[in-house]
Amino acid sequence: MADNTLNNINSFFKLWSNRWYTRLIPAQIDKLMELERNAEFMRGLGFAFSTIKMPVFPKLSNFVSDNTLEEKPYVVIAPTASWRGREWPLSNFIEVGKRIVNYGYKVVVIGEINDEERLADLVDNLNINAINLIGKTTLPDLVEILRKASVVVANESAPLHIAASLDKNIVSIVGGGHFGRFVPYQFSATSKINKLPLVIFEKMDCFGCNWKCIYERKSKEPVKCIKDISIDKVWNQVSGLLAKN
Repeated sequence: MADNTLNNINSFFKLWSNRWYTRLIPAQIDKLMELERNAEFMRGLGFAFSTIKMPVFPKLSNFVSDNTLEEKPYVVIAPTASWRGREWPLSNFIEVGKRIVNYGYKVVVIGEINDEERLADLVDNLNINAINLIGKTTLPDLVEILRKASVVVANESAPLHIAASLDKNIVSIVGGGHFGRFVPYQFSATSKINKLPLVIFEKMDCFGCNWKCIYERKSKEPVKCIKDISIDKVWNQVSGLLAKN
């Protein structure tokens, strides 16, 4: 167990839960990207290494070839997150999806089976240019879908981090709750990292709030720092990556 941080926990519960462990590893209070934090923890256990490396995924599935996804280049849109407050408005993803289609790409929409109904507008608006894979893939399938994507557009969520490990072109819409902990990807100069996700955000003084937003929001709406990110700001980065492809 790492000591000294209050991420996702208050001081009372930290003191209480620290009693569950036989050993606490000292952790610096300064903000660290999560991979650097994990390395700090491993060094505290006695493992000597200085560089951070992204995980490597071998080929895990034939899903892409079996479904002929290789026939035309595609962009993956991952419009969900573990908490609705962290999700960029679906209407914005729809507009970005339409622009991607106009650029000549198919759009693969991914999500869990429980998301299918609420993501229906995204699929419907893209019509025949959408490949609806919501709830239709295993985790190994998802890895292979992301591996073959030209670009990945996502909230800060698992698909973003999987795509980063696959060295993909990524545009991620990010809020301030854990800013600097999971994204942006930041490492020491000695770390061996390839492409870094392009992180789109609207900087606010309240960044680092641990998702305890001080602004009023309706249930299932995004927090202000995510809601305020413009479509054009995201599209400028997506179109730039598509142009390079």
